[in-house]
Amino acid sequence: MNSNDKPLGRDEMTNLCLILLTSLTASTGGHIRVTDFCRKFGISSSQFERVFELLQSIADERTGARIAIVRDEDRVSLMGNAGAIEPVRLTAPEALALNQALERCNLDNRVRERIAAALAPITHEATGKRLLSGDALFGGFYPAVAEAIAYGVRLRMKYRAASEDAPCERIIDPGYIEVAGDAAYLVAWNVVKGGQRSYRLDRIDSVELTEDSVIDHPFVRLSAAESLQKHGNTAKMRWSTQEAFDASTWAGIDRDSAKRNDDGTVEANVSYTSTPWLFDQVLAAGGELIIEAPDELRAALITYAR
Repeated sequence: MNSNDKPLGRDEMTNLCLILLTSLTASTGGHIRVTDFCRKFGISSSQFERVFELLQSIADERTGARIAIVRDEDRVSLMGNAGAIEPVRLTAPEALALNQALERCNLDNRVRERIAAALAPITHEATGKRLLSGDALFGGFYPAVAEAIAYGVRLRMKYRAASEDAPCERIIDPGYIEVAGDAAYLVAWNVVKGGQRSYRLDRIDSVELTEDSVIDHPFVRLSAAESLQKHGNTAKMRWSTQEAFDASTWAGIDRDSAKRNDDGTVEANVSYTSTPWLFDQVLAAGGELIIEAPDELRAALITYAR
């Protein structure tokens, strides 16, 4: 057997498939010469044939569309857009999540550095504190949740709501993930309760992909503020100055209800799902923020502060 005809390893096959797709996408007219490709990358015609056959067998995981490449003697052409390699522009939350996943993957250091360098511009555009928060923002189960969303798989999840002392099981059909303020939320359909719910990713205790597929649900794309207003509690808050109010960027602040008083203080309603979180914001403000109502919440803050 010719040394150039030896079987290619899995990583070599994968790498050559990507190189071939990239070459076809970048070429004028979407075609290349087989002999040129083999000479450039040091492979034989039979090895190229195995790469070519593997590439022909690849299908899109969601649409089922196969990469359409054809060979006419020494010429290989890419037909249509199913196999085109195009730049992917990630949102800030997606880039942060990918950075988090990279930390868990056993990747070659050079590959990790290249990906990190590509992500650097968008991660630095993300809000500063979230950039380093990692699991504090996305929790420990983002990869499994993202996989379930991509493949349309129903989830069995243990989740601890702010009002619960321990995680409880939910059966959900995942919809989408959104980031608002200092938290990331999984918007999903609670199968048992028959309604749309938002779950903070950092409160998920465990996730299990079931053998069932999701079904179509009438998801309503609520903003984080709308979700908090729908599912949370409301408190009337007072800030000492307009500057202190403007510095508060929580999603639950109802800015339409904000009222500036003659003494310069600002009052507004705040929707929240975690009472301890709200108390921590008040205590951290050092007197610049107080709870106006309800009275029982004010009393609970005094007990909490002790």
